[in-house]
Amino acid sequence: PRSAAAWIAQSRPSAWDTWCVSGLGEKAKTTWDALAPAYAAAVARPDSLDRLLDFPCQQRLIGDVGGKRILDLGCGNGYKPIQFAENGAAEVVGLDISEPFIAALQTQPTPPNVRWIRADIADLDCMAELAEGYFDLVTVLCASLGPDAARTMRSIRRLLKPTGALVWTLAHPVRWAVERSERDNVPVGRGYQDRSLMSYPSSWDSSVQVTHPTSRFSDAVNAFAAAGFFIEACEEPELSAEQKTAFPH
Repeated sequence: PRSAAAWIAQSRPSAWDTWCVSGLGEKAKTTWDALAPAYAAAVARPDSLDRLLDFPCQQRLIGDVGGKRILDLGCGNGYKPIQFAENGAAEVVGLDISEPFIAALQTQPTPPNVRWIRADIADLDCMAELAEGYFDLVTVLCASLGPDAARTMRSIRRLLKPTGALVWTLAHPVRWAVERSERDNVPVGRGYQDRSLMSYPSSWDSSVQVTHPTSRFSDAVNAFAAAGFFIEACEEPELSAEQKTAFPH
């Protein structure tokens, strides 16, 4: 099973610059356009780690969403934004780079206070429809922050209210250290320090090659700090004994 770390960070008043950047671009769009059907099927399974492990952890950190304006970056097939709305959020915006995800969501019944945007997470400052200081909560639930995490964090900080919060889930950095160690026959410590792009066949669809940046814990903490956040909590969830028995694979 993949492991993850989930963080909740509160925003501090700070100054920032606004710019437009070239984000994950066509390669990420092509990858996620290809993966969309397999991803939707995977997260719907009863043994989906997202449903068993990741989302319950994220919900603990998010807490009560009643009356909040929420921006979910990397919303995928949209089931989490819809659940936020059903749980009382005042307004929810789901953003994803994948055209199949957003096209499907725009044709499906959706709560009236939910809207969808197709865009690159790394280009938030280019988007006039996202107002500065508007959101109570931004969630990045297992989506990449793009080639420059600190820059994307600053863009997220700009969109939050002064008292707003960010909940961010990322694959545990030790996962990449172990995978590099096994693949390249190097010590785990060396694999951990290696921040080059990681490339591998997707577990959802092995015909699709996934390529993305990796980070150490210090990179994540420094990205929070550079954007003016302070970390309130961090969780490293694991399956319960009952879940491990039910889903031994």
